[in-house]
Amino acid sequence: MLLILIKKMSKKVSLIVVAWNNLAYTKLFLWSIRSWTRWPYQLIFVDNGSTDGTREYLSQQEDVKLIVNKTNRGYSAAVNQAIEQVKTDYFCLLNNDLVVSPSWLTDLMEFFLKHPKIGQLTCNSNGIIDAKTPLGHVSFASWMNFKKEHSRFSAKRLWQDYYGNWEEFIATNKKKNRRNVDFLKAPPQFLGGWCLLMRKSILEKIGPWLYDPRFKIAYWEDVDLSWRVGLAGYQLAVLRSVFIHHFVNTSAVNLSKRYRWIEWENRNRFFDKWNDYLTSYVKKKTGGDQKKIRNLIYAQYVIKRFRDYLGEKAMGNLVK
Repeated sequence: MLLILIKKMSKKVSLIVVAWNNLAYTKLFLWSIRSWTRWPYQLIFVDNGSTDGTREYLSQQEDVKLIVNKTNRGYSAAVNQAIEQVKTDYFCLLNNDLVVSPSWLTDLMEFFLKHPKIGQLTCNSNGIIDAKTPLGHVSFASWMNFKKEHSRFSAKRLWQDYYGNWEEFIATNKKKNRRNVDFLKAPPQFLGGWCLLMRKSILEKIGPWLYDPRFKIAYWEDVDLSWRVGLAGYQLAVLRSVFIHHFVNTSAVNLSKRYRWIEWENRNRFFDKWNDYLTSYVKKKTGGDQKKIRNLIYAQYVIKRFRDYLGEKAMGNLVK
């Protein structure tokens, strides 16, 4: 038993979280981490210039290593700051507007350790379940509608009322999805950075930084990261038996510049960087067939946005 414990401790995970205000979400997140995380972990928080008491609150938490920024440096830059402080072999990026579930990190790590070819691992969430394949009443669309209709609810009440019995829901998801794993190939697929388990050793192959600093504030840095991980020879995976609640867009809506504009700017930066690769990819996949181009656009999110970036006519002429 002692040997197992020592071995497990050597697999300690650094949990990296960026906070910018939204203290109520951070408190609920920390409560859930402390309640339901049994795998050894270290909490590294980056406070990005919060003004609502978040910095003061985090500085009083004995189990939190805190990095303080005087201003909002953006998500990518803050994560890169935290990565420099990671001393463990494994780290997990987490948003501060999450509620984790019983055995979440244990289940993720046990699966991750059995599959060394996986470079990025995430889990199930209300934020990624399609309305066509809901888990009970839970889907992305239903959550967004519920949140809108109950905008005066506290974060904790929103979460509690949406699921009812959280632990019962988690047990149902685990039973229904116990053998359900999505293996993804990047490019063109990717994983969002809201919950992302990785090995620190991968930085040697995709570095010198985790997130490319050209992506300002937020958006598209996670697509770029997944593509670099995929081109380094690793798989991406979604372990559906693990479920974490995601409140979705709790910080983005408070940005002084509209988050849609920030997303658009980073989308352009992404396609400026990957233009040659994507042009070659589309040519290889379609061979100039316009019907295949249309099917590719409809089937793949990034290709659809590439079409939007180029313009309809330019996309149609891309492989001629």
